[in-house]
Amino acid sequence: MPKPILSISIPTYNRAEYLDMNLKQLSNELISVSHVEIEIIVSDNSSTDNTEQVVQKFIKEGLSVRYYRNSENLGWGKNFFQCFNLSTGKYVLLLGDDDFLYDGVLSKIVNNLMSGEYGIVFLKPYGFDNNFQKEYPGSFGKTILYNNRNDFLIKMGPSITLLSACIINKSLISDFNTSAINPGNFAHLHLILYAIKKSACNLYVGTYCIGSKRNNSSSYIFSKVFVQEFWQIMDNNISKEISRDLIKKLEWDQLFSYYPYYLTVQQINRSKDLLYAWDDFSKRFSGRSIFIFWVAPIIRLPRIPAIIWGVVTVLVGRTFNGDFLRGVAFLFKKIKKIILYEI
Repeated sequence: MPKPILSISIPTYNRAEYLDMNLKQLSNELISVSHVEIEIIVSDNSSTDNTEQVVQKFIKEGLSVRYYRNSENLGWGKNFFQCFNLSTGKYVLLLGDDDFLYDGVLSKIVNNLMSGEYGIVFLKPYGFDNNFQKEYPGSFGKTILYNNRNDFLIKMGPSITLLSACIINKSLISDFNTSAINPGNFAHLHLILYAIKKSACNLYVGTYCIGSKRNNSSSYIFSKVFVQEFWQIMDNNISKEISRDLIKKLEWDQLFSYYPYYLTVQQINRSKDLLYAWDDFSKRFSGRSIFIFWVAPIIRLPRIPAIIWGVVTVLVGRTFNGDFLRGVAFLFKKIKKIILYEI
């Protein structure tokens, strides 16, 4: 039996409804690539809902799925690693159970995978609230081949943290020992960085490909995960391929165009996460002008001035990073909701 060119491995836990929609979309997408060997894996982290019944329904309908059910909950990081280890394809897409390939994307992915050799193929994501098809931002953007790791990492930016955004060339990193790594909240990030360091070229697919359900993750404190933990992993991967200067550049980019948005949303929502934000951000970025004058006011000012300043930084930051319409539309929807509520 030929080795699959792509394994789509889905780690899941108690999200039968989303898994049902995900497998339905994959079934539709597989029709266009029936000439290519694609592997579908579901790793069930000991769900207590009807996850197994959902998978069996699709198997009975003819969808070829390798289904694994853990006898106990391994934790999400170890379940992600298990998905990767179970995959037999040359490339692996670790697909979140609530992340969806948009219509026609699988065919585009297969064409790209068969046209070259890449360490990572990045799929541009977009957030949705209710329907990933109706809320699709549009099919604009370019596919770019990167022979420079630094440029590729900068182009991916914070989207590197999304599980479903990166297809990993497993054949390049067969020596990666998942049992030696503490997966934390970014199991996939360890794999992605290792593949980038081992690869000669990477591919950036700049059209929106992955619909990611907003605000659907397990509870976590934003600054603990996306400041403290994320940058610790990046620091641990400093090497001849990933320099400290590159880390500084990535930090600047995220301070300029990524963090203001999420901190502003936290102010709008009166999130308790703001109680931790100052300590975590100042420990990492203390003394950086971009932090002091651009980001810190969103955390430290009284709520209304903080929101106003946050909106300004989001408008400017999102304009420069090319994600203006999508991010700003969502932010103003949040502001409108809070204004109507307080009135």
